Amino acid sequence: MAARKVEVLRELQEVDSALDQIRARGTRIAEAWGNRAPLQAVTQAREAAHAALRQARAAQRDLDLQLEKLRAKVQADSDKLYSGRVRNPRELQDLQAEVEQDQRLISALEDRVLAQMDAVEAAERAAAEADQRYAQAEEAWKREQLAMREEHATLRQRGAELLARRQALVQQADPAALQTYEALRRSKGGLAVVRVLQHSCQGCRVGIPTSEEQRARLSSELVFCSSCGRILYAS
Repeated sequence: MAARKVEVLRELQEVDSALDQIRARGTRIAEAWGNRAPLQAVTQAREAAHAALRQARAAQRDLDLQLEKLRAKVQADSDKLYSGRVRNPRELQDLQAEVEQDQRLISALEDRVLAQMDAVEAAERAAAEADQRYAQAEEAWKREQLAMREEHATLRQRGAELLARRQALVQQADPAALQTYEALRRSKGGLAVVRVLQHSCQGCRVGIPTSEEQRARLSSELVFCSSCGRILYAS
């Protein structure tokens, strides 16, 4: 019967819209699958934190080495100063002044070493926190990947079911009506059959005359929106 034309097309539209959604979601999953871009920020922050830690430790080693060399020099100069080997008063005075100057440098270096130790501890904490944030982000990313894999399997199953239903509907559809439907699907962004709701076409949201709505509800032939050209149905 003619009324069956729009009913079959209406259901076909529902199936095709569902398939469109599945394909769109499948595309988004394919784009996100294996994409580690969401981890880029925490990865960079982690690398920066560890680079800062390496730099802080290197600075500490450099200060320790300077301090060790200076202490060795002061020890050697002190031994020389009190060994009796230097007898010239001017040389003794100069050596004593040098030892005193080096001891002041040692004191300043020790302060810098202590400050650098604090900097290293702070860098270690920052690196540990960055590691923790990275681990949390990595775990969340893995959970999302697993969820997408499961969703993809569900989508494939649902898509197969919908394709089977679509094939059955295509067999039931009036050939000419089906051809019109397919043409509208291509030209109207996938939406060929739309409902009349509150006296408006739900495809273009334009109000339609009462007579047109009545024909969409009762006519045995397809009724088209006078504004957007889509097939109308009304319950």
